[in-house]
Amino acid sequence: MYWHIYFRGGQSKILLLQSVFPTLTGMWWYPTTYMIFLLIWPFYHKALMGFSVDVLKQFTTVMLVIWSVSTIVPFINWGANNLLAFLMLYSIVIMIKRMGITYENHKSGFKALILIPYSVAVISIIVLDLVGEKISFAAEYSCYFMRGNYRPVSMMVSIGLFMWGTSWKVRTNKVLDYLAEATFGVYLFHMYPANMTYLFEKLFSLQKVIEKPYAVLWVVAVTAIIFVTGVAIDSLRKAMFSSFEFLTNLIRAKNNSACS
Repeated sequence: MYWHIYFRGGQSKILLLQSVFPTLTGMWWYPTTYMIFLLIWPFYHKALMGFSVDVLKQFTTVMLVIWSVSTIVPFINWGANNLLAFLMLYSIVIMIKRMGITYENHKSGFKALILIPYSVAVISIIVLDLVGEKISFAAEYSCYFMRGNYRPVSMMVSIGLFMWGTSWKVRTNKVLDYLAEATFGVYLFHMYPANMTYLFEKLFSLQKVIEKPYAVLWVVAVTAIIFVTGVAIDSLRKAMFSSFEFLTNLIRAKNNSACS
């Protein structure tokens, strides 16, 4: 019944167009942004490597001030978006690499880069939610400092986690590798517009349990269910593609033997 309602009228035509051309229509922000970044990357990388270290620092600082730091102030909008977050992060990474900075040499700094902004953001959520009980306007900004990949909290935590990750001595694990490979499929599955509407407005509506004492556990359980379902769907996709590849190779082998 739900799918019949969803796919009627103009909505169905838009969704069909998005489904056929997902990157061109920006159905999923991450693949679209990443595709554009890859098109820009060869020129951007060459430019960053061509700058002197001092100019690179200045360039990165200007970008961060314009498109990250400025977003702390409500109502200011200088065009910050996900693509610019990619460009800023990449510039920071190149700067770190060219300056020879490592996690081992700056452990305390990178730990602070993760913990301090994240703590500030969490505290702001708690405080603004409490204030929001009396001033509704404040509650609207409770997640403000964490909303947006280009905001200072997201940028600092991302760099801190990235540098922390470079210090890991990770051994190959087949289960973890399989799950990591499936995460993109999980993302595509649960972020598909029709699935999002069904999952988060119909099947797992948070509004029904938001005031309940078990709300946090409920969110964790729902997240696990969606993740496992997404992995199962991606596994099915892989099995189907493997079957098609096997049949194709079998037909090709028979044709080659017939020709010979």
